[in-house]
Amino acid sequence: MTDSNYKASGPDGTTINVVDVSKEDLDAFGRDIDFEALDVMRTAPAMLTGAERLMLFNLIYCLRPQEYIEVGIRFGGASLIVSKAMDASNSKGRLYLVDASPEVAQETWRQIEHRSELIEGWSPGVLADAAKKARAPFDFAFIDAGHQMKAVLRDSVGVFPFLADGAYLLFHDAYRTDVREGIDRFVAMHPASLVDIGMVTRQFTHGPDENPEDPKQRSCGFRLVQYRKHHGLRRPVVWLAGFYHRVLFVLGRLLDFFRRAATRMSGNSR
Repeated sequence: MTDSNYKASGPDGTTINVVDVSKEDLDAFGRDIDFEALDVMRTAPAMLTGAERLMLFNLIYCLRPQEYIEVGIRFGGASLIVSKAMDASNSKGRLYLVDASPEVAQETWRQIEHRSELIEGWSPGVLADAAKKARAPFDFAFIDAGHQMKAVLRDSVGVFPFLADGAYLLFHDAYRTDVREGIDRFVAMHPASLVDIGMVTRQFTHGPDENPEDPKQRSCGFRLVQYRKHHGLRRPVVWLAGFYHRVLFVLGRLLDFFRRAATRMSGNSR
């Protein structure tokens, strides 16, 4: 960063990098990223598709979460991608990693320990402990533990009380039938405060399934949900505001039509 770059508070209260384009070439500001950090998508020990690796890195780099919780880390591959994305953006974000039986190699832990806290135990029982360790409510949660419907619902409901307004929840294996049903039920439980953004990757795998109605189990896939504390309370006002702006749009089109008609008539009368 040069002297023309500085940090300021963004519209949502987060700290962001700002560039004075009167002093700096914007193209240079756009290239201000450590592209070598992207190599983590090739080396991370994560059970993620290429699309998921790229999406996870992008979400963390672009959204800049400060308090990140991951439920179900296993080898820590996703955690490594998140940590590298934070490194690349010069973020001070922290990772709170929850797993009953983590299998993180020493080499992986060495790369993430500078910003990570490992909480060993079962979710949702240890989520309150994770929240106590955090500096603030979680603004990003990655759910990738049990893949049964009840497990997904349990983890989602468990982390919900510890989310910041505007936080994102990212679910893995959302193409799996049970996972999808768990997310659907969770969103249905909170219609006034959860916005289901939907699938953000469209790459999945096929495998054997014991369910005769679904002979090929679909796995992988990211689905994104956002928590907006007062979303439901604003809906009537937002609907009325939308109706008002649609009326203005139609009236504007009609006014333009009559103006053009009047102009043509004036021209023909000469």
